[in-house]
Amino acid sequence: THTYQVFCSYSDGITEDVEEVVTWRFTEEGVYYNEGGPFPRVSPNIYSLVDEVGELFIHFQDNYITLTDEFLDVEPDGEEVLVSLVCVFTLQ
Repeated sequence: THTYQVFCSYSDGITEDVEEVVTWRFTEEGVYYNEGGPFPRVSPNIYSLVDEVGELFIHFQDNYITLTDEFLDVEPDGEEVLVSLVCVFTLQ
């Protein structure tokens, strides 16, 4: 378990810069991000999971971790909009 500074940028223009405590657990099935997962390993240091909306990637690098994802958000008028995000985790 480690504390990270996490900066996220969303395709709808929102940004977040937060401190987050994260537990990464590596198993034969892949990596767990806190309680989520497993996210299967697709190449050295890269884990990914495809669902009906898109694909989530977690890329472990020397000094930071990059997470990219897509999800559906519901607008006030009820329309579903696909939102993509990129988050960079920097160890504190």
